[in-house]
Amino acid sequence: MERLPQKEQMVLSSVYLDNQEPREVAQALSVSTTHVYRLQKAGIRRVRGMLSKLMQQWR
Repeated sequence: MERLPQKEQMVLSSVYLDNQEPREVAQALSVSTTHVYRLQKAGIRRVRGMLSKLMQQWR
């Protein structure tokens, strides 16, 4: 997660680790809920890409 941009890290950790609602995260970051969902989607895409590269190295 340290390799992700700061806001993506905050969104992913808040939503998945701290079980916060996207609405709460949006208020904390002073952005719209829609933007939180975009950051979440981008962060998940990056993590999947990193995992894919890691899995290819293990083969």
